[in-house]
Order: sequence, then structure tokens, then C-alpha cells
Amino acid sequence: MATIEYKYEPPQPVLANSKEAQRTYKAVKIAGGYNPTNNTFTPLKLDDKDISCYGTGRAEVMGSAIFETIAAAMEAGIVDAEQWPAQLFSNQESYAEFIQLLSEYEECFKLRDPWWSALRVLASNGYGDEEGYCTAADLAARFEEVLDDLPEQWC
Repeated sequence: MATIEYKYEPPQPVLANSKEAQRTYKAVKIAGGYNPTNNTFTPLKLDDKDISCYGTGRAEVMGSAIFETIAAAMEAGIVDAEQWPAQLFSNQESYAEFIQLLSEYEECFKLRDPWWSALRVLASNGYGDEEGYCTAADLAARFEEVLDDLPEQWC
């Protein structure tokens, strides 16, 4: 009898591979993001007229790179529990752009992707709730609500 070969592959953290972390930073740094060299995060400016997340011919930042740079910052332990929206996004418009990008992101991803896990934890204020987050659009809907649960941002 022929059998199906299977080997469990656990998820790998974004920062587990320093070359991959640098690649992610290089892909997103025009908009901000996590810098693994000096362990800092520049708030993402996604509403900039000079960059695009949607392929308009301007300098483009891939959605997956945006998600991965946030995951890297979370793995590095530098994301503030209450002020993370203002820490990760330069303004409310950039936060709204992130939510829009996430809500439409139905490209190839797996629920075990590090960025998916990181965004799930971020959306549930650190509790790691998994229920109700079956699609990127589900996560985006929670990110729309989460500001009501946190102190005032971008004052």
C-alpha cells in the first residue's frame, strides 16, 4: 500500500531568519516599519501620495510586507499594549489604509503564517482569541472596532 508522506512544519517567526527580516524591512522601509538592525519601528505612513499598496505605478509596498513588519515588531517585544496604533501607524488615515488593505487581502496565506498570528493577537488586545477570525476581512473588521477599546491615539 502506498502511503501519503507527511511532515509537520511548525510556523517560523519572522525574526528567526535575519536575512528574511532584512528583506522585509527593505520591502517596506519607504513607508516605515520594523528595522531589525537597530530594533526600532518607524510608524507606517500608508496614506502617502508617493507610495501605493495597490499597484498604481508609484513606489509600491506589498501588503504581506506591511503585515510581516508588524509581526516582526511584535516578536521583538517593542509594541506598546495601549498605544500600538499610534506606534505602528503615523496617523489615523494610515491606520484606515491598513484596515482597507487587510480587508481586501485574500491572496495566498496560511492561518499559521507568523503575520496572521501576530495580527490576531494585536486585534484581540493581547488575548490571542482565535474565534471569529477566519479571513483577513474578519481581522480587519476587528481592527475597525479596536480603537474604541484603547486610549486616545494620534493626539
